[in-house]
Amino acid sequence: MYQYETLFDLIKDRSVSTDKGIYFVSDCRGDKFVSYNSLFKNAAGYLYLMQSAGLTAGQEVIIQTEDNEKFVYLFWACILGGLVPVLLSASANDETFWKIFNVWKMLDKPSIIMSEKYIVRMKTFLEKNGLSIDVSEIVKNTISLDNFNDTLQEGILHKPNRDSVAVMKFSSGSTGDPKGIVMKQHNLLVNLKGIIHCAEINKNDTMLNWMTLTHDIGLLIFHVTSIMAGINQIQIPTPLFLRSPDLWMEKAHQYKATISVSPNFGYIHFIGQIQQKFAKGWDLSHLRIIMNGGEPISDDICDKFLNMLKEYNLNNTSMFPIYGLSETSVVTFSTPGKKYVAHNVDRRHLAVGSKIVFVPKDDSNCLTFVDVGYPLECCMVKICDEDGATLEEGVVGHIKVCGENVTTGYYKNTNATKQLFSEDGWLNTGDLGFMVNGRLTITGRAKDIVIVNGQNYYYHDLERILEKVEGVETGGVVVFSTQNPVLHKEDIIVYILDKDGKLDINLIENKVKRCIMKELGLEIKRVIPVSMFPRTGSGKIKRNALILQHKLH
Repeated sequence: MYQYETLFDLIKDRSVSTDKGIYFVSDCRGDKFVSYNSLFKNAAGYLYLMQSAGLTAGQEVIIQTEDNEKFVYLFWACILGGLVPVLLSASANDETFWKIFNVWKMLDKPSIIMSEKYIVRMKTFLEKNGLSIDVSEIVKNTISLDNFNDTLQEGILHKPNRDSVAVMKFSSGSTGDPKGIVMKQHNLLVNLKGIIHCAEINKNDTMLNWMTLTHDIGLLIFHVTSIMAGINQIQIPTPLFLRSPDLWMEKAHQYKATISVSPNFGYIHFIGQIQQKFAKGWDLSHLRIIMNGGEPISDDICDKFLNMLKEYNLNNTSMFPIYGLSETSVVTFSTPGKKYVAHNVDRRHLAVGSKIVFVPKDDSNCLTFVDVGYPLECCMVKICDEDGATLEEGVVGHIKVCGENVTTGYYKNTNATKQLFSEDGWLNTGDLGFMVNGRLTITGRAKDIVIVNGQNYYYHDLERILEKVEGVETGGVVVFSTQNPVLHKEDIIVYILDKDGKLDINLIENKVKRCIMKELGLEIKRVIPVSMFPRTGSGKIKRNALILQHKLH
């Protein structure tokens, strides 16, 4: 079963299905059902339009649309035509256009598909930022999505091999120095099979997703896996969920969905916004798995969510923690039908090489971490010390992975690829954790990123943006994040260099907050002036030392 070598084989096989498919949820038009047979035909039609515009097999295509239906047609058109879909989050703001520009240069002039409205805004952005010399070349390689209409014509299919590049991914924060994550056909197919096996997905399941389709979870776990398993899927646009979170469980009830997903912030948003009047009559007894991944998992939020929906027959074994990263997709899965596991450990014993110490939940030094399950059958996990030596169970260390689902490296970036892997071929995840009974628990991140609403943002990218603020000097800003124990989310802290104490910090704070809100839609918790930044001998800023100096625990 599921013996496909490529995504091409998968969608071709599913093209005969007329009774299973995708329900695209809309707040104004009603839900639209597209069978997998129609998905194949529409994708083949889009491929014809792409080839008519000059695209040929092997070319990279940056897909820019927030319309889920059009996105999947474009994605599968690429798969059918031997094109490489490039996954970048879509929005019409300056930061997205910077990312597109940098990725476009790195990929050696790929094609871009976006709406006419986006094209106009991108041209304005390029000209405003002194990039006029590149405008004509970029526009020449940009295709208007407005021209993609229904057609009976089908493009010329191009079947790849198992070692062909299937997709190229870029982390949500990689704007200044983008790294293209190369995922081959075989990497994805073994991961999909592992997901189906570990989640015990069967023909009676229905998958429900509201996460963006440019994210691994939304695209691979909930879209492509549904197609491989031959089951129905429901796709709710992310902005619609954010406006009306009740719709998530309303659709779970309506379609009797059995598998769904949310990162930690989604549960918080749902809990804070749910209106009980809309929940009347819900029956969630069929919802056997709700995956929880994409950002740090809070056991308190898990329990609050499960308790809130207990009266609607949601089983307390439905919470299903998972772990993965862009370079591997899914790494670990929980066990279906089993209540999730949380470990209460002493916060004073979490350094690399430290043996964890279990403590009672009410201990003043207690920190609780949620177990994220067993490694998939296609992937191995080990915990290592600073020198790469494997540590025993119950000891905190660097998490490394190895397996058929792991990327071969970064596109045209030998140095970054070399740093990604240790000498023995294991991938350095950049995360810290420990193993207990063969199961993984994440304790933190070794790399400098902040996760907000399920998206990763690199500190240095935020700093680069803030250097544009009037009054902030180049190299005069440091970004940090700290866990908010009350709201169970990460607060972003900004340190501004004020050597002489002459800055109008209130004015700077307002400008900084407005800048990040406008560029990324993120909230800055605090802006703190400092007279100097502590640095290492090589000149690198010591972020941990900085935050400790100002007692932001």
